[in-house]
Amino acid sequence: MPTAIAIGGAIAIKKLIDQITADLYASFKDGYKDKLERISALNNISALSNKIEEVGRVKTIWQTDKSIQLSSFYCQSHVLLNGERRVVNSVSDFEIDGNILIEGIAGQGKSILMRHLCMTELDNGNFIPVFIELRRINSEQELMPIINAKLVELGFDIDPEIFRYLCSLEKMLFLLDGFDEVPDKIQKSLINEIEDITNLYRGIKIVVSSRPESGIEYLPSFSVAKVDYVRNDEYKVIISKLSESAEFAETLIDRINVHKSDIKEMLCTPLMITLLVLTYKAYQKIPEQLSEFFESMFHLMLQRHDGTKPGYTRERRCTLNDIEYQRIFEALCFLSKDNGQTFKASTLYECAARAISICKLDADPQKYVQDINRITCLIVYEGKVFRFLHKSIQEYFAASFIKYKPDSVSVKFYDKMDLDSHKWHQELLYLEEIDKYRFSKYLLLPACRKYLNPPKKTIPKKIITKDYSNILEKTFYFTLEPTSWIWFGYDRLLRSILETSELRVTSRSILANYLQRNKIFNDSKDLIHQYLNDFQPKTSTRWVSLKKLRDNNICFEAITLFAEAVFDLLHRRGLDCQKYLKEQEKTDFMEDFL
Repeated sequence: MPTAIAIGGAIAIKKLIDQITADLYASFKDGYKDKLERISALNNISALSNKIEEVGRVKTIWQTDKSIQLSSFYCQSHVLLNGERRVVNSVSDFEIDGNILIEGIAGQGKSILMRHLCMTELDNGNFIPVFIELRRINSEQELMPIINAKLVELGFDIDPEIFRYLCSLEKMLFLLDGFDEVPDKIQKSLINEIEDITNLYRGIKIVVSSRPESGIEYLPSFSVAKVDYVRNDEYKVIISKLSESAEFAETLIDRINVHKSDIKEMLCTPLMITLLVLTYKAYQKIPEQLSEFFESMFHLMLQRHDGTKPGYTRERRCTLNDIEYQRIFEALCFLSKDNGQTFKASTLYECAARAISICKLDADPQKYVQDINRITCLIVYEGKVFRFLHKSIQEYFAASFIKYKPDSVSVKFYDKMDLDSHKWHQELLYLEEIDKYRFSKYLLLPACRKYLNPPKKTIPKKIITKDYSNILEKTFYFTLEPTSWIWFGYDRLLRSILETSELRVTSRSILANYLQRNKIFNDSKDLIHQYLNDFQPKTSTRWVSLKKLRDNNICFEAITLFAEAVFDLLHRRGLDCQKYLKEQEKTDFMEDFL
C-alpha cells in the first residue's frame, strides 16, 4: 500500500497536471483537446502513488532482503558549487538555471540523492519529475524512446508538440541516474543524444548523476555540482540512522573516538560508514584499513541472515565452503568487467561457468548465481536483469582476484595496465593497497623508470640533468580534430582530458591526486590553458606533441613547467618505490630460522 508521502506526492502532481492541462486546453487546437483530456484522466491518484512508491523504496547494502523507504534512512547530502558547500534537498537548492551534473566518487550516495530529489519534487509539485536508471540502457536503445516509455508508465501519453510545450513551461524534470554505469561503447553517443535533447526542447530540466570524467561536464548546458565528502562529525548522524538502537550507535561512536588509528578519515562516504556499521555489528571490531571492509564483507553477507538465528543454517544450492564461494565470486567480478554492472541471466551464468572453471571447482553456474543472489544479495535481480548491488563491490573483488593469482598471471595483468589503466583505475587503487609489492615492482617502478630514463637501472637520489624527452615525446598529445572531448594523458599512468576551454588531470589516474596538489603543475596548467583558448591549428596532422609545441617556442614556459612537475613527481614516487621494494626483499631475518 502506498505511503502517505507517496499519496501526498501524487496529489501534488495531479494538481499540477490539472492546472497545466487547463492552461493548455485553451491554447491548442481542437485536435489536441482529446489528448489533453486523456492525459488528465490517466493520471489518477492511485496509479501515481504506486509509481512514486517505486522511486521511494530501495534495497541497500545493509538491508538486502527487502526494499525500504528512502525516508527512513536518508541523511542530508552536501554538494560543492563554486567553492561553496551547501545542503540540497530540491532542484531549486542548486540555484542553477540550466541542467545539472551531480558528480561524485563511488559510495557517495549519488543515486540516493537523485531519488530524494525526485521524491521532493513530487511532493513540491513544481515539476513533473521522471526518474530513469541509465544502467538499463543497452547498445540497441536510444534515450528519447526510453523517456517516452517512462512518461507512458506515469500516465503521460503525450504528443510531441505538447511535450515541447510542457518543456517550454519549465515543468518537465528528468533525473538520469548512473551515467557511469552505461557501457563505455555507448557513452559518447548517449552524451550526444543528451546534448541534442537539451537543444531541441528548450526549458527542459535534466539532472544527471555520474562518477567523475563522464564527458557530460563539457556540455555547455550543464553545470557541475560535486557531492562532497562526509566531514567532521557528520558520520555520527549516518550511524544513528543505520543503527538498530540508540545504544548501538552510541557504543560504536565511542569505539571510533578511542580507535588507535584515525578511522574517522576512512568514514568519508556513506558507503564506508555503512560497511563499518555492518562489520561492527557482525564482529564487534573496527577495521584498520579500507580493504578490511571488503575482506570481511563477503563472509558477512554470506552468513549475516543466519547468524542471528540459533541452530539455523540456510540451505545452499552448491556444496561449496565459504572460501570457495568467495574465490569464485572474485573470478566472476574480474571476468564480468567487460559486460558492465548489469547482465542478462545467460551472460552472468556464462561468466560464472568460466569463473568456476578457472578456480577448478565443481558447481552448477546457475545454482551458484542463485546462491549469491539469494543469500548475499551482492548481486541482485531486478527488472529481469542481474546487477551488482554496488559498483565498488565488483571493483574490489576483481582486484582481489589478481591479488591471489601467482606472479605469472599478475605480471601479465600489470603489463596490460600499461596500455589500458583507465578502464581498471579503481581496481588499481585497491591493488596498490592489497597487492602493494607486486603493484610497485611490476607497474609503478617500471613506469617511473620509463619516463625518468635514468642512466642506470636504479633511480638516483639526485638527477642533475633532467631529461623531459620521454614525457614530452611519448606522453602529452592533443588532437587537432574538432571533437568535443579528447583523451590526453600520462601514457598509461596519467590520463587527462584536453579541450580548448580546459586542461586538467582526471581522477582516473593513479598519480592525479599527487599532481593536483602540486603548485607548479597547476600554475603551468593555467598558462597552457590561456594559450589553448586562442589556439587555431593550421595543419591536417591528427596529433601534435607538446614537445613540438615547445620546440617551436609556443607556450614554451608553461609546457616546460608542466613537464618538470610531472618529472619531479615521478622521481619522488620512484625513490619511495625503490626503498619499499628493498625493505621487502631483505632476507637477513631469515638467517635466525635457517
